[in-house]
This record gives sequence, C-alpha cells and structure tokens, in this order.
Amino acid sequence: MKKIFALVLITALFCGLAPASNGETESWLNEIAGGLVVQFPGTGDFDLYDIGFGAELQYRNWYFDPIGWAISAGYGTWEANKDCHKLGRIHTDFDGSVTTIPLGVSALFYLYGTQDFGLVLEAGLRYVIVDADVDFIREGTLPSTLTIDDGVLGLLALEADYYLNDQFLVFGGFGYQQDIVRGDIETPTGPLRDNEFTSLFLRLGGKFVF
Repeated sequence: MKKIFALVLITALFCGLAPASNGETESWLNEIAGGLVVQFPGTGDFDLYDIGFGAELQYRNWYFDPIGWAISAGYGTWEANKDCHKLGRIHTDFDGSVTTIPLGVSALFYLYGTQDFGLVLEAGLRYVIVDADVDFIREGTLPSTLTIDDGVLGLLALEADYYLNDQFLVFGGFGYQQDIVRGDIETPTGPLRDNEFTSLFLRLGGKFVF
C-alpha cells in the first residue's frame, strides 16, 4: 500500500509539471545537471545513519521561464551509525550501509539571475528504492540483518549557478529533505520503528544547456 501511495504521489506531481505539446518545443531551454550529494542525517529523533554520499542526474526543462520542471535519478550510500540506540529495542552494535536509488520529479523556480550568476529554488518528490546491508548484534543473540522498505521523500533546495559559457555551468547548493512515506524496518525477531532519511544535504556539480 505504501508503494502504491508513493507512485500515485509522484505520478500526480509529474502530470502537473509536464506541459502538453504545443509545437514549440524547439524554443524550450533544456538542461542536463549532474552532481555529487552529501547527506547529513540526525536532524530528528532517529540515529541509524551516520552520513550519506551519492550522486544525482537531472533533466530540466524551463517551459515557462522562470518556472521549470525536472525529472531525476540518483544513487547513494548511507553508512550505519555504530552507536545507534533509538530504534525501539536494545542493540549493542550496528555495521554496514544502506544503498538507495531515488527517482522523482521537481518543480523549479528561477529566483535571480545575471549574465554570469543565477539562483534556483527546487521543490520535489523522490521515491527511494532501498537495499539494506546492515547487521546488528543484540545482547545475548547472534548477528542479524535489517530489512528496510522503500520510502518517499519531499525536498526543498536552493542552488547557485555560475556560467562558464553559454552551454556549461557549475553549481553548488544546499537543502533539506523530509520523509513523507517511511519504510518499515524489519528484523528476524519483529519490526522496529519506521525508517527515516530526513536530513540536510549539500550538492556540487555541473550543467549542460541545450
């Protein structure tokens, strides 16, 4: 049910962003943006993750400048916090990482721009495919592995662009992401509290305009 709800959310947002064809697509400004992402969890009452690293690729389209839309795909790894103690049961040790593949859409707004510099605001949704490889040891038991379901995130980001020339830009930015649909965390002995990817993040990368 959570996965169905997540897909409905993302589909609804994409349908609202994607414009109907009007025979003027050649005048649209298109961008391919790619960059590195560093995630800083721990903003809430959840401490399974220590830090996250990843990359994201976006196709952006400025249909009604200064408003645009984007579709994105990414890849990330989140290192487990060895000293985690907020999952609802007593565990003594955690080890491993979680791999994520976020897929989603965004609405864009061009806040400010000059010939060489620009500011872009992004609001988006991400469906996060999760592959967990985290082992834990509970007092008096053998090591076990966590199973974590997929989830959905909402994000808000601010990005600064610097134009190297008419076609190439570099950018840096920061933002915040919040869980909308949290994935279940399961163990061989039963469920723990729901998973969270809520975090602050930094981005750094480049863009190609065509």
